Amino acid sequence: MQESIEAILRLSKEDRSIQANRNLLETFPTKKRKLRASVDRIERKLKGIKKKSTDFQQQIREREALIGIENEKIDVTDKRMLAVKNQKEYYALQKEIDTAKKTIRRMEDQILSMEEQILPLEEEQGILQEQFGKENTIYQEKARGVLVEEKKIQGQIDAYDQFKAELMGKIEPDLAASYERLTLRNVVPAAVEIDGSYCLGCAMSLPAQTFNEIIQKSRGECPHCRRILFYKAPEVVPVEKGKKKK
Repeated sequence: MQESIEAILRLSKEDRSIQANRNLLETFPTKKRKLRASVDRIERKLKGIKKKSTDFQQQIREREALIGIENEKIDVTDKRMLAVKNQKEYYALQKEIDTAKKTIRRMEDQILSMEEQILPLEEEQGILQEQFGKENTIYQEKARGVLVEEKKIQGQIDAYDQFKAELMGKIEPDLAASYERLTLRNVVPAAVEIDGSYCLGCAMSLPAQTFNEIIQKSRGECPHCRRILFYKAPEVVPVEKGKKKK
């Protein structure tokens, strides 16, 4: 019985700090996202600029291909003009050439406009890449520190889990079940020692009858928070006898 009590009290003493560690561990994903926020913002901008630049380059290639097609049309039409039989055929073929040349000029103007738009994008991309490099270096350094902290806390939790597994085998089944129910409800510490008529878990006063029953049985339950209570008689401080007068 005493071994069971000592085991559950040892666990309960650790529970508050472990609960704090578990809560802290849950904050790390958010902490990491916030840490990366500046890097992610620059990265999104870079992706947007690269996409614009890539889109322009694709459109330029498409227009260059169209210019090639129109030039081929002109070459073919020039050869056909050598075999025209009348003025009507000549004018028709000349119109085809003029139309092709207009298309080429329009495509060239569009290409020039796009190239002019690509230039500032490339300049901005260079600036952002430099910013990204600096921010990423800062982020990586901070992230390493956060990872060390996270591993340390996880290590403490893992050690506690092993510690708990060892002690749970020493606790009586009914006490173990009560302990598990309380800790699942985040009532920690789940078990406390008392030496007076109030619960050291919730700090509420205990009814006289409840307190007397706990004294008699050496254990009980707080009617307010349902914590497991163990009675420990207060230490008696020896009174120093006064010296006799001569």
